[in-house]
Amino acid sequence: ANRDYPTERDWTGNVGFDTKFGVTPSLNLDVTYRTDFAQVEVDEQQINLTRFNLVFPEKRPFFLENAGLFSVGRTGDVDLFFSRRIGITDSGTLVPILGGARLSGKAGGVNVGLLNIQTDSVGAIERNNFTPGSNYTAARINRELPNRSSIGVVFVGKTETGAKAGADSWNRTWGVDGRFGVGERLTFTGFAARTETPGLTGRQGAFNGGVTYQDKVHRASLEYGEVGEDFNPEVGFLRRTGGSRRMSTGWFGTLRTAKIREMGFRELAPHFSYTRYTD
Repeated sequence: ANRDYPTERDWTGNVGFDTKFGVTPSLNLDVTYRTDFAQVEVDEQQINLTRFNLVFPEKRPFFLENAGLFSVGRTGDVDLFFSRRIGITDSGTLVPILGGARLSGKAGGVNVGLLNIQTDSVGAIERNNFTPGSNYTAARINRELPNRSSIGVVFVGKTETGAKAGADSWNRTWGVDGRFGVGERLTFTGFAARTETPGLTGRQGAFNGGVTYQDKVHRASLEYGEVGEDFNPEVGFLRRTGGSRRMSTGWFGTLRTAKIREMGFRELAPHFSYTRYTD
């Protein structure tokens, strides 16, 4: 028997690229279009039995390059910029990245970082799984000073885009941070930040300050910080939401003596640490 089979074929596909331009010997421009992260390894599975957020490390090469330049806050606790907020929803769903660019390096003795990324919308409103497209911006300037010191500022913004985006669908984070060395052993560190989110009227600020003493044998530290109840860095990471105060201290020693070596050890490292959180 003769049978007729359809001869038309439907070909679909996508094209994307990543490229790098040397603006100056110390300043690079990275451009990406329809970024593909198919070769990135999956996250390790974690089980959360607490009421606090888990942090998953960034593994995508485009965001890993010069990531330290955009790092402001306390890593894993209060991060003003956390690149995993871009292209990944809170539930782990991938959001296509339409394109973006990153300018990073040094200009006039100042560390400069500028990032802008546009994501596409995914899902359907009628199925209640719609995620609108968003535009993300991160701008960072940091100046290194003598004696282990530095000072910097950062801005991070997110704005939903497209016909389905609301008028108040935006979020901004402003911050300043610094490190100041006194002599050879004392180092003071700290940051202060504020967020802006439409509809939130509570305290939207956060700060943290600390001092560290370190010599060849001992290291001692003391820190204190606060996070307002409405502090909301949507393109950052907060381990504890709803506001908190944090105080921590610690002492670390390194003992290397002939008597210790006679006992069969190369060194002993006694230490203690204490951290207290309150609402």
